[in-house]
Amino acid sequence: MSSEQVVTASSIWPIYLKLKESILKNNSNPRYTCDLTQGEDHGNYGNTEDLFQTPSQCTLSTGEITSYLNTNEVDANNSDEDNYAGVSSDTSSDTMLNHLEGHIKTAIKTPLFKRYDSNQARQILQKISFLDPRYRSHYIESPQKDLIISLIKQEMDDIGHQAEVDEHYKNTNTSGLAAFLGNLSSIHVETNTVQDLNQKELEKYLSLPSVGLNCNPLQWWKTFQSEFPTVAKLATNYLCIQGTSVPSERIFSCTGNVITDHRSSLSPDHAEELIFLSMNAKFVSK
Repeated sequence: MSSEQVVTASSIWPIYLKLKESILKNNSNPRYTCDLTQGEDHGNYGNTEDLFQTPSQCTLSTGEITSYLNTNEVDANNSDEDNYAGVSSDTSSDTMLNHLEGHIKTAIKTPLFKRYDSNQARQILQKISFLDPRYRSHYIESPQKDLIISLIKQEMDDIGHQAEVDEHYKNTNTSGLAAFLGNLSSIHVETNTVQDLNQKELEKYLSLPSVGLNCNPLQWWKTFQSEFPTVAKLATNYLCIQGTSVPSERIFSCTGNVITDHRSSLSPDHAEELIFLSMNAKFVSK
């Protein structure tokens, strides 16, 4: 009895690329280009994992293909049967492309939603995306966008209120002539409240033009920190250095191979030495 083959996003990614390349050749329009297919030999699709890691680099969208196919003029020398066959072929290719794109998107979203199913974790990730000048609210779904903006606004107001409390506490510690002059200068003048200032700052941040993906968020916030002081404080809290990384995860995996059930009595120093040797064995000449 033959086993059923499981179709994964990695396995259909080469088919997806070939189908797009076929549509590009049929349309022969230089505007439709894909970054993944430039300057590479596509006769070999063996390393599908590397290809699948960068699907977002492709600048060709299904909407553009559909728009082009619908508006592309048909050669007047072709017969009606040929025209119908060409349209049918393009439609079937476009349908297959949509199906493959849907499968790949589902394969990407499913494990992410399983890992970040908690509303609290998802809101933190959405706040991080919002405070990144490259993304802001562009990639947050509409039902969640207003909620994230309101949560950011609330945190901005909390920062403003804390600053007012600190300022008031600082003024109450003055005495003598400084306290008297301070009371004279505290004549009520109508000014914008903290909430109003934060609202204007938030609206100004959202109205900025789009920033390229190659922009460095750290450098961007250093440049515009004076323009958005409160939002910059939130960005400092959320856009921090990650507590984990790929190299550290690899060390954990290596540790599991060194310290096993049959090798569990190692001293800490000895275990550290073995892990170090295991991680750097490739640099030792044999």
